[in-house]
Amino acid sequence: MVGNAWGLGLGSGAAGPACTAGDPERPGTGRGPILSEPRVAVKVRPLTGARSTIDLGRNRCQHADMATWRLAWPAAAIIGLGLGAIGDVSAGAVSKPAPCQASALAAAFTKVPNSNAAGSVLYTLRLTNKGSTTCSASGRPRLQLLDGKGKNLPTRVVSAVGKGKAGTVSLAHGKSAAATARFSPSVAAPGESQKGACEPNAVRVRITLSPPARGSLTAPVRPPTPVCQHGHIELSPLRAQR
Repeated sequence: MVGNAWGLGLGSGAAGPACTAGDPERPGTGRGPILSEPRVAVKVRPLTGARSTIDLGRNRCQHADMATWRLAWPAAAIIGLGLGAIGDVSAGAVSKPAPCQASALAAAFTKVPNSNAAGSVLYTLRLTNKGSTTCSASGRPRLQLLDGKGKNLPTRVVSAVGKGKAGTVSLAHGKSAAATARFSPSVAAPGESQKGACEPNAVRVRITLSPPARGSLTAPVRPPTPVCQHGHIELSPLRAQR
């Protein structure tokens, strides 16, 4: 049996009729008979161990072995390449992290030191994966400012200009993604108090994850601050933190 590496074999019982003394030889070569109707039987051995025969011809001399090899090895090579390609596709498949659940995250909303400028200030929203498996977060979370009693305060979140498009961030255990929030704590809009604080202090913020991530969680606002312009916040997309 030949070619078992690919599940192929050539059996003596499958070859054509034996050559006779009267068979013509190939002119000028002294090699084997001329095959007027070249056919060879190739036995295909499937991986299950079953055997089947593909008959490539009716009349064939048993000792025309070179022609048999020339037909059998290309077939074996083609099958081998096909199996190799299937293996490569399987090996290249990589699973993506599942979307983050709010219960697996910890959140913080803190002022960026020395960021006050022209009546505005910067705070950083940070989400950290406290779960045991890697998950993914994307886009811009929705924010809702809360007072000290947990009641909703005016909140209007818009996309920060020039901060790029939202993408997907993979968070391994202990890793964080962050977004920057810019707002005014002191410049009141029409309809807001023009004396003292424009709005009550935001003490906490509720963060709702963007799909396909799910759930909401809250974080303390440190330090607490009024958010003027009826809670107007410019928020950048989440980015991985190194």
